[in-house]
Amino acid sequence: NGYLQESNKNFFEVYGYTPKESKNLTFRQLAYPDDYDKWNSMLLNIVQGNQESQILRSITKNGDLLHLDFTARPIYNKEKKKNKVIGIQAIARDITHQVMTQQALIDSEEKHRAIIEGSTEAIIITDSNGIVLDWNHAAYKITGINAENAIGQHIRNIFKMLRPADYQQSKEIQEAWRKIADDSKNITSGTKIKNEVSEFEIKNLEDGNNRILETLRFSIEHSKGYRIVLLMRDVTERRKVEAESKAYAKRFQTLIEQSEMGVWITDLNEVTTYVNESLAKMLGYSVHEMIGTSVLDYLSQKGGEQLLEIT
Repeated sequence: NGYLQESNKNFFEVYGYTPKESKNLTFRQLAYPDDYDKWNSMLLNIVQGNQESQILRSITKNGDLLHLDFTARPIYNKEKKKNKVIGIQAIARDITHQVMTQQALIDSEEKHRAIIEGSTEAIIITDSNGIVLDWNHAAYKITGINAENAIGQHIRNIFKMLRPADYQQSKEIQEAWRKIADDSKNITSGTKIKNEVSEFEIKNLEDGNNRILETLRFSIEHSKGYRIVLLMRDVTERRKVEAESKAYAKRFQTLIEQSEMGVWITDLNEVTTYVNESLAKMLGYSVHEMIGTSVLDYLSQKGGEQLLEIT
């Protein structure tokens, strides 16, 4: 029904609500008024069992506008009734800065040259026919292709050059690259395109290593027609960490959750990222109360010094 049930610390920092205030929040209060129908449509679609990826506008407690890259999926209650949707899990990435960069490009390409070249994300701009007009330094670092060799080329030809060697061996990679081919056809149609997020693998032509790229693609209006902007971020290490984390979780989840011994997992700053029920009961807290708190809060001064020396 769109009522907020649980959120992480970043939510409170970004939106400005307190945990107490968030208990009464609904998506109606978070949605930008002009995007309400898009939020509602997304919610209804997820309740029907579909996953959703959307670019949505949102409002903070103070009325600030946010642009969010939303990925959401249904949560099922498999114990009581198979495939019954009981909630929604969503991850939102703040792309407000990227969208503002898009608007800045419309206003003045020359004025924001320093922003483009200083960006850690690859920024590639093509005309409505797919011919590369701009290629920043980050694009060179990610692909191994410098601006001299990229500008003037069709983006589809560049994608072909970057195709990894194991392209034919993986259905996932083939599907991603078919999507790239479709994107290229859409670009050549010269029509305005909506914001789209995709992920695919390339081979860096300079070092020969494969890279996983997360790409946001959108069009902007220009005096000489539409321009297509590609923002590309190297997420290779992030995906590697995520894969290792999933393998770890699958291997030890049952052992940890059912163990009578207390299990306490923290980050490198001693902040609690996981505790099992056994540990929470030992200390007289709930699991939810302990997540995000410092281990040092539960130790004596001497115990804290011993822990810091060990870690």
